[in-house]
Parts: sequence; structure tokens; C-alpha cells
Amino acid sequence: MTNFYPNIIMVRVKEASNGSTRVNLKSINQITKEAGIYRYEPLINSLSSINTRQKSHPLSNIYKLEINSEQDLLQNINDLLFYDEIIYAEPYFRYEPMFVPNDPEANKGSGGQ
Repeated sequence: MTNFYPNIIMVRVKEASNGSTRVNLKSINQITKEAGIYRYEPLINSLSSINTRQKSHPLSNIYKLEINSEQDLLQNINDLLFYDEIIYAEPYFRYEPMFVPNDPEANKGSGGQ
């Protein structure tokens, strides 16, 4: 088993060139269409709790792209990196805890004591 999902790519897209805090959705739509991306969505769907006077939130332009299982993940990543709008593209890694605590007093549901 690999330590990344075989059909999901994480990409960071440059912000819109007009100085807006929003990502240029026309660019992401065009890139995904040309690259044969099955589906895409923002990593964080709602940043409403963030102060809107800030320039932009650093996670607002990261997208999760889904490719068909028949497509080669690494080839798709390399293809995406040719676009000027893409800052980086990488596999979506699986995260696992490094160890399981062995505290007999810990509550199994919450971890509290």
C-alpha cells in the first residue's frame, strides 16, 4: 500500500492577477478541463471565520483534484506543473499516527482522563 492516495492531487494556484484575494476560477476551470481532471474542490470550503480585511488566507488557493483511477498520478502532476498558474502539485498523502498512547486511564472516546 502506498502512503498517498492514487487518484488525488493537491495543487496551489496563483491568485488572480488583478490583485483580488480570490483565485482566478477561470484558470482553474481551464486547467482541469485541459488536464482531464475528474473533479476538483477547494481544500477549505469556507473561510468565513477569517477576517476579510486580510489580503488572503494562505490556504484559500489550495485545491484537491481527483483524477480517474486509470490515469497515471505522477504524469498528471508533471503535466500540471507546466501551467504558470500552478505553484505546486503533489500527491495527497495518507497520514497516520506515529504511535498509539498506552495510558490505561485515558477515555477511549475523547482521550481525556
